[in-house]
Amino acid sequence: MIVGASGGGRIRAATRAELAEAAAEVFDHRRHEGRVDVLRGNAPFSLSQFAHELSTRTGQDIVWRNLPDARYLQFLRERRYPEDAAQHWTGVARAIAVGELLNG
Repeated sequence: MIVGASGGGRIRAATRAELAEAAAEVFDHRRHEGRVDVLRGNAPFSLSQFAHELSTRTGQDIVWRNLPDARYLQFLRERRYPEDAAQHWTGVARAIAVGELLNG
């Protein structure tokens, strides 16, 4: 089970290999000097889609469980997340839900 509070919000992800390739490009070329480059994957997906893909690849039933913000914060606290970490991850989930992390 994947638990969060991001609703149907979507994220972009990149593999380590993709990030390493992008970092090598930045380090090897001066044209990036003084610039801020955003490294991210291309195809956005929701955590529901992610759970489905994991289920398909592993043959296991992995479900996405979306919680309201307050309940997700409680869920993290119950698992003994430090308060600042629980607040942080709840904020990240909220940002995903409203699309703040999609275009960054």
